[in-house]
Amino acid sequence: MTQHVVAELLSEREAARKLGVSLPTLRRYRREGRPLCSYIRATDKRVAYDPADIAAAVAMKRVPAAGEAEAIAAAGEAEIAAAGEAETAASDAS
Repeated sequence: MTQHVVAELLSEREAARKLGVSLPTLRRYRREGRPLCSYIRATDKRVAYDPADIAAAVAMKRVPAAGEAEAIAAAGEAEIAAAGEAETAASDAS
């Protein structure tokens, strides 16, 4: 018989505390389809988090401050647009 060892999972409240965000913020990010880290839907109403996933998210500094995620996305889009314009200019010069 194969045995699976399941790490002790964290509640939403514990996960939010470790990620440095409020519980409503953690839920909002998940509801909007951009969770701060992976999660497990334990039941229809209960969500749990693996401590290793929380630690990885914190270590990678993937936890954005309020409004930071949008600013990072906008900066990335601007950088991509600038690179495309530079490539077009180089092609035109040839």
